[in-house]
Amino acid sequence: MAIVDIRQRTGYLFLVVVVGHVLLISTQVTTRRGVPMLEAVVFRRFLRSATRVELVTNDVREWWQTYFALQQSVSRTCN
Repeated sequence: MAIVDIRQRTGYLFLVVVVGHVLLISTQVTTRRGVPMLEAVVFRRFLRSATRVELVTNDVREWWQTYFALQQSVSRTCN
């Protein structure tokens, strides 16, 4: 049993080392514009997330404005 456990740990350690190595290489590689590859990928991911948040925020704001306008029109017709 101990041998299997050691092999599993070795596999995880190897995976961590490989991912770390790829990250270190990515920090050194630059794009055509001179920006480090890792920075470009992280910025692209952040930009996608920010765009989604903006879309949701705009939808909520539009819904709230429509709801508020409807409430105002209902209160005007009742008076």
